[in-house]
Amino acid sequence: MGNESRQLILSPQPSSRRELLKVLRPLQLLFQSERSKNEELLADREYLLKLIELRNEQWARHVSLLESRIEQMKTQEEKIKKFNAAKLELLVDTKTREASSYKEYAEIAETDLEDAHTCIAALNAEIKALKCKQNNVDTQQPTGACDSTEVKDLKLELKKLKHGYKALKSEKDAKISEKEIQIEALVAEKDFVWNQLKVMESDYVAALKSKNTDLEKSNEAVNMLKRNLEEMEAFISEKDNIICKIKEEMTASVSEKDGAISQLKEKFQASISQKDDLISRLNGEVEKLKKMLKEKDHMISGLHADVAKYASRAGPLCKPADSGSSRTLRSGSKRTRESASWAQPSASKSVSGQQHSTKSRGSAFASTAETRMLFSASFKVPKLKNATSTSGTTTNSNAR
Repeated sequence: MGNESRQLILSPQPSSRRELLKVLRPLQLLFQSERSKNEELLADREYLLKLIELRNEQWARHVSLLESRIEQMKTQEEKIKKFNAAKLELLVDTKTREASSYKEYAEIAETDLEDAHTCIAALNAEIKALKCKQNNVDTQQPTGACDSTEVKDLKLELKKLKHGYKALKSEKDAKISEKEIQIEALVAEKDFVWNQLKVMESDYVAALKSKNTDLEKSNEAVNMLKRNLEEMEAFISEKDNIICKIKEEMTASVSEKDGAISQLKEKFQASISQKDDLISRLNGEVEKLKKMLKEKDHMISGLHADVAKYASRAGPLCKPADSGSSRTLRSGSKRTRESASWAQPSASKSVSGQQHSTKSRGSAFASTAETRMLFSASFKVPKLKNATSTSGTTTNSNAR
C-alpha cells in the first residue's frame, strides 16, 4: 500500500519533468550549436595554421631563391666591376705606353728635324760660300784662266751637295710622312678604343640599371611577402582573440547554465523532499485509518453480538424495532466500509484527496458513533428514531 500510494502521489511528477525537459532542451540545443560553432572555428583555425605554414614555407623558399639570385647578381656585378677595372687598367697602361712611345718618337723626330735643319743650314752656308767663290771666280776669270779646273771641281762639289741635299730631303720627307701615318693610325686606334670604352660604359650602365631594377623588384617582392606575413599574423591574432572571447562566453554561459541547472535540481530535490514528507504523512494517516477500521470492525462485531443478545431477550414484541435496529446497524457498517474504502484511494492520490479523506473519516466517525450510541443504557424500543437523532448529535459533537 505504501508503494502504491507513493506512486499515486508522485503522479504529478511527469509535468515537472516535462517542464524540466522544456527548460533543458533549448539549453542542450544551445550547447550543441555552440559546440558545433567551436568545432568549426577550431577546424578553420587549424586549416588557417596549416595554410599559413605552407605559405610561410613557400615564401621562405621564394625569399631564399631571391636572396641567392641577389647574391649571384652581386657576385656577377663584382666580377664585372673587377673585369672592367682590369680592362681599364690594361687599356690605360697600353695607352700610357703608346703615349710614352709616341713621345719618344716625337722627340726623336724633333731631334732628326733639328739635325736636318742644321745640315740644311750648313749646306746653305756652304752653297752661299761656294756661290760667293763662284762669283769671285767669274769676276776673276778674265784675268787668269789658270783656275778653271778649280771652278769645275767646285761645280761638281755643288752638284754633289745639291744631290745629297735632295736625297736627305726626300729621306726626311719619307720619314716625316711615315711618322704622320703612324700618328694618324695611333689616333684612329685611340678613337676606336675610346669608342669601345664608351660602348662598354653604356652597356655597363644599362646592365647596372637592369640589375638595379631587378633588385628593386626583388626588394618589392620581399616587402610584399613581409606585409603578407604581417597581415596573416594579424589575422591569426584576431582569430585567436575571437576564439578566446568565444571560449570566455562559452565558459560564462556554461557557468550560468550550470547555476540554472543546479537551481532547478535544488528546486526539484526540494519538491521531491516535500512530496516524500507528504507521502510519509499520508502513509502514517493511512496506517492510522487502518487501525481505526480494525477497531471499528471489532466494535461492530461486538455490537452485532449485543444486538443478537438483545433480540433473544426482547422476544417477539421487539422484532420490528430489532429489524429496524439491525437495518440501521447494517447501513452504518456499510457506510463505514464505503467511507473507509473511499478514503484510502483519495488519500493516496493528492492533498485534495487527503482533505476529502478527512471528510470521509469524519463521516465514518459519525456513523461509528451512531452505532455506539444506538445501544446505550437509555435505549427504548418505541422511541428509536429520537434516540438515533440524539446519538447523532452527540457523535457529531464528539467528532468536533
